[in-house]
Amino acid sequence: MPTFAVTIHNFRKPGVLNTEEPVVLKSLHSLGFAEIENIQMGWRFVLTIKSVLNKEDARVIARAACDKLLVNLVTNVYEIEKIEEVMS
Repeated sequence: MPTFAVTIHNFRKPGVLNTEEPVVLKSLHSLGFAEIENIQMGWRFVLTIKSVLNKEDARVIARAACDKLLVNLVTNVYEIEKIEEVMS
């Protein structure tokens, strides 16, 4: 059975304060990056999922892992960016 790498991006919901973002933006401006208007910081997960039949099965497992543990669904949203078959 194939093995898949699933890449997931996790961000705060709009309106939920991330106290690090304004500090990083201010630092970027002080370093001369005045063109940068905003920054959204988050987390990236790459899950290696083995012993599944196809990409859809890997997606189901990744979603369940996000919903049950990896993502705080009260404050955050996530997106599965890509699912790639990898050599195991």
